[in-house]
Amino acid sequence: VCKNKPSSPICNRETFDRLYKITEDRLPWKNFFPILLGITNAESSLGTAYAKDNKGWFCTGYNNLGGVKYRKGDDGKSIRDQKIPDANWCYLYKFDSIDDYWISKVNTIRYWYRWCINSTTPVDCIGRYYVQGNGLSKPNWNKNVSIFLQ
Repeated sequence: VCKNKPSSPICNRETFDRLYKITEDRLPWKNFFPILLGITNAESSLGTAYAKDNKGWFCTGYNNLGGVKYRKGDDGKSIRDQKIPDANWCYLYKFDSIDDYWISKVNTIRYWYRWCINSTTPVDCIGRYYVQGNGLSKPNWNKNVSIFLQ
């Protein structure tokens, strides 16, 4: 992570270790932490390129390392308890912490993409519906997401 994006909040060793533990506790299948890192790389350049509000400012302080608009709970339900856009005209869900965001992200994979977890090609399986939802393979996205699987 630090080699690819030293300014990433995930480059912090303690944060990296906490996110790894969250992933392992909720997705005990091997290789999902590198896949989630890869998805974060594809979505926000490892948390360094956030979505912008309508004034062109980054939605800083939202702890949202992707384009997430709501939280995914431990029961698999979507929690839409914030107005989006908010008073700052930010179109992202504001998480209390990066860990809080990561729990939601892991829950998204755990519940919405369950059939991909044991797939022989989990990145391609997830990408077919995660990106544009059209069921088609996304070779460029797959390559970007697989960066930490080498």
